Amino acid sequence: MSKKENKKILIGLPNTGYYHFMTVSSLMGIQIPEGYISSFRFVSNCLIYDAREKLCEYALKNKFDYLLMVDSDMVIPEHAVRCFLELLEKGADIVTGTIFKRSYPFQPCFYNKARLKEVKKMVNGKEFIDVLPDLEGIIHWNDNDAL
Repeated sequence: MSKKENKKILIGLPNTGYYHFMTVSSLMGIQIPEGYISSFRFVSNCLIYDAREKLCEYALKNKFDYLLMVDSDMVIPEHAVRCFLELLEKGADIVTGTIFKRSYPFQPCFYNKARLKEVKKMVNGKEFIDVLPDLEGIIHWNDNDAL
């Protein structure tokens, strides 16, 4: 009987050369569920969108199953990876946490139902379908539920 191979998670860290100490502290506490292995990859000294592109290319080239990008000013709850994986294993194509505006007023960058049609166009028709109760703000959409 052959041993089941662990799924690979790349934790990608695009940055401009600086990480907030709270970000580093939260990364040290991330819990990786059994059956998964994780690797960290830092990409800096380039524009953020170029760093994100390099992380995607690296994840594909090295056959990672999942890519989690963590910005230099994010704080990741220790159970976030487990919650993300549960949603992905249930069929979500993309999972994201709550992102806040960087200027006052510091509001979440989510949309109300009145703007949902506009948002759906922005994400290629993929519909927001779920909010996870035990990790406030995680939301995902599934390609199977596109309009």
